[in-house]
Amino acid sequence: MNLHNRNHLVYFYSYFAVQLIFIYINIFLPVYFFNVLNVNRTELAVVQIFAYLVLFIKPVIAIYFDKKNIKKKFIIILSSIGTIVSFFFFIISLNFLLIFGIFLGINFNCTSMLDNGIVIIIFNLFDDDK
Repeated sequence: MNLHNRNHLVYFYSYFAVQLIFIYINIFLPVYFFNVLNVNRTELAVVQIFAYLVLFIKPVIAIYFDKKNIKKKFIIILSSIGTIVSFFFFIISLNFLLIFGIFLGINFNCTSMLDNGIVIIIFNLFDDDK
């Protein structure tokens, strides 16, 4: 397997892993908080609102990745590590809502960087309009 095909495989698996983490966050965690932990729903709503506000940074990250002079692979590797580490930390801190919200925001930020970086790299691999 040559380097070009291996890069496509790595991009696919990292994008797939990020989407699995996002599905876990959006489907399992609300059920877990409401039914298992029985937390105060007002506090949970405030924490989730501030964590999800990080997703509004995604267009700014996309504009940043459109620049030609940045090291995209380094940022992708760094954001992959940040996604995994923040995912483990917010799984550990499920009982503390504030810490959970902080690491959830970090996870969303790293996921946005990883998502935009992979899309830009894949688009740059193909020079034609097809």
